[in-house]
Amino acid sequence: MTQSKPCSKCKQIKPLSQFHRYSRSKDGHKPYCKACAIKATDKWRKENPEIFKAGQANWIANNRQKVADIKRNWIARNRVQHGINARAWQERNKEKVAATAGAWKKANKPLVNMYAHKRRALLIENGIYEIRSKELFRLYSAPCFYCGSTQDIEADHVVPVKKKGHHNIGNLLPACRSCNASKGERTITEWKVWKQKNRV
Repeated sequence: MTQSKPCSKCKQIKPLSQFHRYSRSKDGHKPYCKACAIKATDKWRKENPEIFKAGQANWIANNRQKVADIKRNWIARNRVQHGINARAWQERNKEKVAATAGAWKKANKPLVNMYAHKRRALLIENGIYEIRSKELFRLYSAPCFYCGSTQDIEADHVVPVKKKGHHNIGNLLPACRSCNASKGERTITEWKVWKQKNRV
């Protein structure tokens, strides 16, 4: 059996593995190679953007579970890149992120209140100490302790509240929103280890 043949478009002789399968042809493969097929498809997409978008949207609408599985599998294999992409998107769409977060909070008030009550209870149990306004001003005026950014400064509990961290000025550091969200409920040491493992 012939293991190679010429492509009908580029005229190059290539192995059959370089041709898509096609049951109606004598050799069971398309007459043109995969590379030429990709070029033809790309050209068609550029020449028919509206038709392509409509077809793509229709396919997505009819294959939601498959799309979700593809996305989930990609994220599992590319966690670091996904995090970078997500942060970049959030930076480009701050207003949209704020609006979405606000809408979610309004639609989930019982859940938001439950989280707030649990956090307040933990703070009370751990110990809440008076923080003077001058100390807070210095905290929020300082750059992020972790990356040096001066944007979106928040107060980070060095020892997390969930790990018995006190709410006092000695347990607070200035952190940008990105670093604070990334650190989450980890200690600084745990966070450094996590970042090293995930190469963030």
